[in-house]
Amino acid sequence: MVSYPSKCIEKFVSLALWCCDGKPDKTPSMLDVVEELEQILEKMLQTSTNFSEPESRSFVE
Repeated sequence: MVSYPSKCIEKFVSLALWCCDGKPDKTPSMLDVVEELEQILEKMLQTSTNFSEPESRSFVE
């Protein structure tokens, strides 16, 4: 089982809650979401040796 850094989990949950804001003008743009997810991934890679860089950083192949 993989253990995730607690700070990364907090940032991910915070991002998810931001995306679920009831007011559309308060939700992040997709660019903001991608940038936040990239920052979370970078933090995970810096804080743990249990994670490896994904082969592809794109969902479309």
